[in-house]
Amino acid sequence: MVADLIEENPVQAESFTLKFSEIYRYVVTHLDDEMVPVYEEIHFVKNYCELQEISSPHTIHVEIAEELERCKNKTLPLAIQMMVENAIKHNCHTKEAPLSISIYRQDEYVIVRNVLNPIKCSLPTTQKGLANLRQRYKQIGKELIVSNDDKYFVVKLPIL
Repeated sequence: MVADLIEENPVQAESFTLKFSEIYRYVVTHLDDEMVPVYEEIHFVKNYCELQEISSPHTIHVEIAEELERCKNKTLPLAIQMMVENAIKHNCHTKEAPLSISIYRQDEYVIVRNVLNPIKCSLPTTQKGLANLRQRYKQIGKELIVSNDDKYFVVKLPIL
């Protein structure tokens, strides 16, 4: 993918490489951290979404509440990004019908909500992402809340 991009669009390939390195740096930097500021996680999610946009243009629409970009409260590292990644992995998204994901704050939760449009023949899944995240919150005495009303898939991540 990147090799093709280098030949087709060197400027975009450079942007992809820089975003990818920022993502990698964030993961390595916070690998052993128990918590990170929400605003740092949101910046990380934005970089992740920009990579998705480069690889699949105009197929995903992510709306992030501005207040989260300044929120100094804490969250688990990679928690918000993992929910965005799950939404992308498990739902159809095309230019004609982009996947809509909203990230916002409600009370003491960061909400990640996506419109449901499940992939009919999805790739094999380990189903460990949510279970792992649920366990990580449980270890610190918090509960992850998941709901699915056949229109939206909603995950409520406790703010720490």
